[in-house]
Amino acid sequence: ALVCLLLALIGGCVFSLEAYQGALDINTHTMWVNPDPYFGGRHFIGLGHYFVVFDLSLNDIDLTGGDALVVASNEGQEINIEVSLQYRLDRSKLYDLYMRLGTDYHQRLVDVATFEIKNVATTYATLKFFETRREIREQMLAAVDLAFQKTAFCTVEHLQ
Repeated sequence: ALVCLLLALIGGCVFSLEAYQGALDINTHTMWVNPDPYFGGRHFIGLGHYFVVFDLSLNDIDLTGGDALVVASNEGQEINIEVSLQYRLDRSKLYDLYMRLGTDYHQRLVDVATFEIKNVATTYATLKFFETRREIREQMLAAVDLAFQKTAFCTVEHLQ
């Protein structure tokens, strides 16, 4: 019985991460967060610890369909646009991300993307949305990427 108890305790101290995941170790007794991230594989982190797991692959923000944005041109004309983007977390900045935004970073990034896209839209006339779509997309990508780097230490790799 003692051996079974020891095996259960040791088994509760080992956590597995997929190749596309990173994690931070949190001590449940002191709530101390280890600033050194863990990556794919099995890790022994001890009793009273758990992982906060981050997806290091491309993450999607989809502002299409029912989530499409209503933006205003510089003339005040409302325009409905659909945008999707993919971002990637900086694996070396997981601790900074967690300390700044906690585990709700994705929703914060949706809010930041929405703000930046609407902000860029207000600098263009209505007809420009039909004539210079590529230029507007590039401006939106640059604005969202810069904001994501400042806010959450991540980069936007694609914006459509």
